[in-house]
Amino acid sequence: MALVPINIAAILAVEEEERLDDICIENMERRLMRNESGPFSLEDVRFKGLFRLNKDMAQYVLNGIIPHLNQVPNPVAVPVILKFFAALHFYATGT
Repeated sequence: MALVPINIAAILAVEEEERLDDICIENMERRLMRNESGPFSLEDVRFKGLFRLNKDMAQYVLNGIIPHLNQVPNPVAVPVILKFFAALHFYATGT
């Protein structure tokens, strides 16, 4: 009778380990997708619709502020360019 709780505990431990592995895989996939996405590769009309600036003006603003941004060499950190475009999108749309 004492074996039943041990088996249940072992099953729960294996399920938890599988769940954590799945989360780790999802995080790596998200990170790869995030790092490979490039706002400058969007079509001009879509780019201007999202950010309310053309690509040349966005590049000009980015070049002006990038020296002032804190660039942490952390492999899991959101890249500076994506932070810039997230802020630019927020300013363009308010959301």
